[in-house]
Amino acid sequence: MVDAKFPGVQVVVPANPGSAVLYGAALYGTSPSVVGSRVMRYTYGFESNLLLSDTRFRGIDESAYSTYIDTRGNKRLRDGFLIMIAKDASLDANKSVSQIISPTTPAQTSMCIRIFSSDSENPIVTHEKGSRLIGDVTIHFAAGTTADFEVKFLFGTSEISVTVTDSETKIDVLPSSADDEQVERVLDDDGTV
Repeated sequence: MVDAKFPGVQVVVPANPGSAVLYGAALYGTSPSVVGSRVMRYTYGFESNLLLSDTRFRGIDESAYSTYIDTRGNKRLRDGFLIMIAKDASLDANKSVSQIISPTTPAQTSMCIRIFSSDSENPIVTHEKGSRLIGDVTIHFAAGTTADFEVKFLFGTSEISVTVTDSETKIDVLPSSADDEQVERVLDDDGTV
């Protein structure tokens, strides 16, 4: 059956496929470094009010989305999907990607970073079909802060972790709650918490 689907290709079937799978699992369990890279099953990112002037949004029908004018006169897309890494992209194991974010107003005292996965390679907004909320983190800071924060997604061999760090002091700003919970949220490979 497989031979018919791939004419001209020699199909090799191990004598005992169950043993091959077990061997691979045991090898990975004892030496996770055997996984050199991974291909993303989903697009990962977080919700942000993105600038519509970004080249990514050229040609979109703006009337189909909720937009607003920010305090600097820039037109922004509400609930935009800020892509950290796209579906089908390859990334070396244990590598990270990061994005700098900033408070949008001087009165702002917290930011909720809502983390999403999507079946689409290029999702526009976080509420479109195929996008799923997989977690969120809230950071708190003093009103009037001008600090930037680095949101970092670390893609391990079988999990994804997300941290937020003050860009100037290099100190993790999480946890934001009074009970000092764990700093990072770990997400399963399938996009669930």
